[in-house]
Amino acid sequence: MSDDPSEALVIRLSGEIDMATGPALGELIRRSGSSQALPRPVIIDLSHVAFLDSAGLRSLCMAHDTLARQGVECVFAEPRGITATLLELHDVARSIDVYPIVETAQAALNQADRCGDRSGTAGRKQH
Repeated sequence: MSDDPSEALVIRLSGEIDMATGPALGELIRRSGSSQALPRPVIIDLSHVAFLDSAGLRSLCMAHDTLARQGVECVFAEPRGITATLLELHDVARSIDVYPIVETAQAALNQADRCGDRSGTAGRKQH
């Protein structure tokens, strides 16, 4: 996780996210994103996720939705392999911004912050 309060909080995930690990991981993401004194956007880095099933995806999406209700923008970045395939099959990019790399997500979120736009608009989605 990044510690610079002026930037998005990057949560780098690795390994398998499934029905056994997803709920605890989702809770960790919710706590990490909502425990900040001054909320900053959260980037979920999926680049090192080796396996993601639909239960794990559900946990990630629920964490995203909880943070969004708290006014914390949350995006996904760098899905690869089976993770990218699952996101595409479930059309996740329709409701959650998904970026090809973390740096692109950071740049887009920083630009939105400078413009005062934290609306999570679909215009920043990268496929």
